[in-house]
Amino acid sequence: MKLSFSLIQSLGKPAAATSASAALLATWLLAPPSEEQARVKLDSVVLQPWNEETTCEFYNYTHIYESDFCSPFAIARTSRWVLAEATRRAIDCAAKVNTDCVLSPEVGLALPAAFVYDGDAGLRLLLAPQLLPVESPAKRIALLSPETGARSGVEHAFNATVLAQFIDGQTRELVERELAGSEAFCVQLLHASFAKECWEELA
Repeated sequence: MKLSFSLIQSLGKPAAATSASAALLATWLLAPPSEEQARVKLDSVVLQPWNEETTCEFYNYTHIYESDFCSPFAIARTSRWVLAEATRRAIDCAAKVNTDCVLSPEVGLALPAAFVYDGDAGLRLLLAPQLLPVESPAKRIALLSPETGARSGVEHAFNATVLAQFIDGQTRELVERELAGSEAFCVQLLHASFAKECWEELA
């Protein structure tokens, strides 16, 4: 399994986060996102059409996503078929490049979600994951190209572990779980890739 993240160095142990928004510490290491940062508006359908010729639109770290589906109502109204189909696509995309982290827009899903590798369950869908306050050391992470495994030139400071609350894509149950390593990095990358307004609306 090819990782999507490469550890550069540990950055030490930060103070405990005091709010959900503070749980994601120092997301942009080299430069904070600005108001001029490119934004990509996802389609106004929850799941884009897909066929054998459709390619996985792997995130290239140069923009952030905006979506019309960043609300508890939109999440609750999403059908099981949509989530199952998105998971099927994520499995295919992950297999093509042998990666352990797939973001929802990469498979045409407009909901904020991450697909992470689980040794027991395979690729697992974490829907609308919220980051809860937790104390965790930060690590300097180089983001790798999912397609080549080469460094993308983008670096983040991500927490080594996160406490996440999310909807399990298979059971539709609300789950609170500590994630570590690549799973934690994937969820934090998802947060960095969507506009902050999306997470504020979901909170």
